[in-house]
Amino acid sequence: MLDRFQIARDIGFEGVEILRPYNHDAAELRDAAKAADCPVHLINAPFGPEWGNGANPAAQEIFHAEIEHAVSYAKILNVRHIHILSGVQGNLETLRTNLKWASTTYPDQSFLIEPINTLDIPNYKLNSFDDAIEILRGINAPNLGLLFDTYHASRMQELFATCQTNVIQMSQACLPWIKHIQVSGNPNRTEPDQGPINHADFFSKIDAAGYDGLIGAEYTPASGSFDWLAKAR
Repeated sequence: MLDRFQIARDIGFEGVEILRPYNHDAAELRDAAKAADCPVHLINAPFGPEWGNGANPAAQEIFHAEIEHAVSYAKILNVRHIHILSGVQGNLETLRTNLKWASTTYPDQSFLIEPINTLDIPNYKLNSFDDAIEILRGINAPNLGLLFDTYHASRMQELFATCQTNVIQMSQACLPWIKHIQVSGNPNRTEPDQGPINHADFFSKIDAAGYDGLIGAEYTPASGSFDWLAKAR
């Protein structure tokens, strides 16, 4: 794990995300990131087999403890964003309550929510961009934003053949709330240059629209090649 920061930097990435940092000492991760000049930009809040407790009314004390733990890591690592997962139990009203609590309790920490498709995670509570934007608009906290994932956006489309156009249109509609983007190919979550989404066009359009956040490559390698990264630039 500690060697991956330098590997990522040598490939050409300007930072990393860590899905589950909590099995590693935060100070060791910080030192490895600093030595490689490869900062940590995003971590997930702790989550288990039910994909988080953000929407679970029976686990609010657990949720509070998990966010406290995530913030403690974020402070050591100087992490920009913490992704809060809604989970598969509960309801969106509880998610609103918990997000308001997190953003108010830790005003200096940026939190993100991400709609996740229910083909991959059945019953995931936050599964549409409309719901996510409604929540963000209602809470209206400057430290709460949207994580836009092109894979999940495309999986949400009913007509697979039209997902390229729809993903780009969806990103444009969501842009005022987007603070971080993740990309990968559909349907197998492989390299972003695979599948029907034209990510080069996607990158061009979000640049033109004024997006100034970061883009994370969250995918499962199929080829082992990073040719797509050179093309994206």
